[in-house]
Amino acid sequence: MSNHQSRPGLSRQPSLAAVLVIVLTLASALAGCGGDDGETGTDEPSATDQPDGTTDPSGGGSDVETPTDDSPTGGLTTNELASGSGCTPGTETGLPDGRWFGYAEVTDDGRVDFDLACWFTDTVAAVAATEDGEESPPPNDYYIRNVNPLIRSLEVGEGTMVIWYPDIGDPGSSETASFDEWVTGLGGRDGELGVWIETADGEITDIEEQWVP
Repeated sequence: MSNHQSRPGLSRQPSLAAVLVIVLTLASALAGCGGDDGETGTDEPSATDQPDGTTDPSGGGSDVETPTDDSPTGGLTTNELASGSGCTPGTETGLPDGRWFGYAEVTDDGRVDFDLACWFTDTVAAVAATEDGEESPPPNDYYIRNVNPLIRSLEVGEGTMVIWYPDIGDPGSSETASFDEWVTGLGGRDGELGVWIETADGEITDIEEQWVP
């Protein structure tokens, strides 16, 4: 009978300690997939994320657009779109600082009686002419509206210069003169003159005749 003792065989069942190690390892790996500080780890944009990377303060997308007015006058009254400073100064005495179109008549005391009018061009001229029942688009792409009979007596400031046309029929004949020289040069011209005036501190500072075909 042999005295050699057989070596005990290795168990095929894992020990309890080994099972615990495996479970803890798997739990740690799963926790690492979730990110730090409780973040979900998802790459999907939130409801407030915009394509350009900004955030919608309303908390989500909106299909509401700012309303626009596609009318030729953009929702304004036609007179508000008159050239220069317009033709609605909001006062019946004098004129605010600005550039104004109208008809001028020089008085004996060197002042100017000014009849403010509305000067329109291009698309707005066509709209105004249509409103007034006149040919539209108007000839030469400008239109004048003059329905207010108010006449403003305006003082001419010292040093006022005038751009005018000695030959009213020739647009190339423009000259620059002092106010007194202009008055003298007008000679026998009768009636009111279509002009642009610039005003500051209640006085006329510059005058420019409006040449028309």
